[in-house]
Amino acid sequence: MAYELAVHQAELELQNEELRNTQLDLQRTRERFTAMFEHAPIGYVVLDAAGMIRQTNSTWGDMLGCPDEKFRGKQFSDFIVNEDAPIFLSHFRAFFRQPAEKQIVVRIKRKNSASFYAQIEAKPQNLHLSDDTAASNDELMIIISDVTARKQDEQKIEYLNSLLKSVRDVNQLIVQESDLQNIMQGACDILKRTRDYRNIEISLLDETDGKIKPCANTGDYTLQEWQLSPEGKGNAPQCIKDCLRDKKTISIKNPETYCADCDYLEKDSEHNSIFIPVMQKKRLVGFLSVALRLEHQVSREEIDLLEEVAGNLWFAREKKHTDQVLAKSEKRFRQLFENISSGVAIYEARQNGEQFIFKQINHAVERIEQVNRDDIIGKSVTDVFPGVFEFGLFKVFQRVWRTGKPEHYPVSFYKDERIVGWRDNYVYKLPSGEIVAVYDDVTQRKQAEEALRDSEEKYRITLNSIGDAVIATDIKGRITHMNPMAENLTGWKSENAMGQDLRTVFHIQDAKTGELAENPVDQVIKSGKIVGLANHTQLVSKDGKSFQIADSGAPIKNEKGELTGVVLVFRDVTQEYQMREALKEREQRFRSVFESANVGKSITQPDGRMFFNKAFCDLLGYTEEELKNNTWQELTVEEDIEICSKLIAPLLDGKKDSTRFEKRFICKYGSMIWTDLSTVLYRDENGDPQYFITTVVDITERKKAEYELRKLKDNLEQEVERKTKELQERLRELERFHDATIEREFRMKELRDENDRLKRKLNEQ
Repeated sequence: MAYELAVHQAELELQNEELRNTQLDLQRTRERFTAMFEHAPIGYVVLDAAGMIRQTNSTWGDMLGCPDEKFRGKQFSDFIVNEDAPIFLSHFRAFFRQPAEKQIVVRIKRKNSASFYAQIEAKPQNLHLSDDTAASNDELMIIISDVTARKQDEQKIEYLNSLLKSVRDVNQLIVQESDLQNIMQGACDILKRTRDYRNIEISLLDETDGKIKPCANTGDYTLQEWQLSPEGKGNAPQCIKDCLRDKKTISIKNPETYCADCDYLEKDSEHNSIFIPVMQKKRLVGFLSVALRLEHQVSREEIDLLEEVAGNLWFAREKKHTDQVLAKSEKRFRQLFENISSGVAIYEARQNGEQFIFKQINHAVERIEQVNRDDIIGKSVTDVFPGVFEFGLFKVFQRVWRTGKPEHYPVSFYKDERIVGWRDNYVYKLPSGEIVAVYDDVTQRKQAEEALRDSEEKYRITLNSIGDAVIATDIKGRITHMNPMAENLTGWKSENAMGQDLRTVFHIQDAKTGELAENPVDQVIKSGKIVGLANHTQLVSKDGKSFQIADSGAPIKNEKGELTGVVLVFRDVTQEYQMREALKEREQRFRSVFESANVGKSITQPDGRMFFNKAFCDLLGYTEEELKNNTWQELTVEEDIEICSKLIAPLLDGKKDSTRFEKRFICKYGSMIWTDLSTVLYRDENGDPQYFITTVVDITERKKAEYELRKLKDNLEQEVERKTKELQERLRELERFHDATIEREFRMKELRDENDRLKRKLNEQ
């Protein structure tokens, strides 16, 4: 009997041990599930049969902007925008009755009165531990996904489609209708119907008298007889005059302040207005006015298309321009279609929804899928993307085509022989029966999520291999991690430093005063921001060695944004610090010499900007503030700029290190001085030009003396030349007198000879 009791006792012990292990595994599983539930990227809400909240995860609170609020016991429908609450309530009971999953999209209210679009999936929860499938469901699991971005894309596409439709309808009217008045009135009706504007009014130039007059309108107003010239003169309100005068669109968002005394808007200030000039080439021929309801938000695209309609109105008189107008509108829509960042593909259903043929794609599809538009238009989606069946999107196409209800196909993995990646699709049906798929390639986002999971594995390896020292602490400043470089600089082994207060291991002080520096961990914890050490910070290691360090501290936060610790990153900059201090000392000496020099000194950068000493400023009659940011070209006489550029070119080319030349500077009040310049070009360690150091000496008085001496020399030379001319003239007169004297003597000799001959002849007789 004792033996049997012992065996039975042993069996009970084994069963108890197995039970404890099972309970432990169950507890771990529950903890993992709770973590997954709480930190899931989508919101989870558990409701009872009355629609009251029993449980939520933290993501639900984040979505509402109130993460700390308690939701248990509150009515879930109270968080839905009032207009959308009936949608949820109408499906609520159906969620319980039918076990199949259902999806609806409603707007959820945030704490700040804003709202977001949420896709709601519901799964009934049967809490009865029974195999009876007919048992009632006690709870409902609500799964909430934020689909605001998708809804905005849908609304933008619908919005652009409505704008395009209005432009197309107006252009079609211009093509088909021959009567101008019918075209103008029809254009007003189309715009009013398409966008539900408050009023549309068109005024065009009457060529019989050259005045701009109303010709069509719709809405609550009657036509008013404005008498306007194309220059904006006449009896129209000021807003219309501004539009005509400036030939630009005028948008009035607050009529009470823009034109408080305006008769045109006084009858109803419950709207905004847009006035758009109608142009024929550069000639103003009228205007289009649009009155909008206050809640109507106007985009740039809408104004662009209204301006296009205004531009097309005048061409209604000339049918030959219709094709050009239509082509321009199509081009604008094509640009909107092509430039949207999401991929857009349009399909035609064939064989009663058994095949979907590509009708059109935008550039984003070509970019995402690496395909050419011409290669796939007209082909079946199953031929181009053979993995579409396994992907699950083909069935979505069929459902949307048959029901007409749009569907969001959540992020899923696609793969075929050519393409691998994650896609997020939204599918809807056009009135024409065509299927449109708007989707995004989210592969990079998914890869980033996977990379994040791998990052913790690489974290320790990375920290241990980088060249900077790294120390991590908890919220109380106790060390939780050190890499090898931190061990080298602090003199502490990692295993000895773990759990130590940072001040014990990381001993820092002011290098100049020796006073203890403030602990960077304390600074980070106080501010919650990244901080850096002050200059001259010195680290004293465990063995007494000192290092000049550069340091930064950053907060470590968890998923909720709560501060959980601090990470310090620092490095040994002793040599850099010594070099910087030496350089600072040299710069101080240079500045002292530069500033105290009794001759003009300047430092000129290659782009022409200059820095001056006081002697240079005094030389030109400026203050230092007045010369700030001036270039040497602005202070140089214009005729000397090109000469100076040629003289310093050899320095920039590396042919010379210095040069000296004379140049003229412009003084403060427009006068000019001559200077003697000596300039040297300094280069960095790579040989690139850094700056010129120039010595400037005023030689104006010397230049004046040289000028006076040159002027005196020129006068003396002129006087010598004059005297020389006078002497030459006198010499010529003497020569003439001498010649006349010789001629007279020669004549007298002839007369004497003739007289002697006559005397001899007389004597002979």
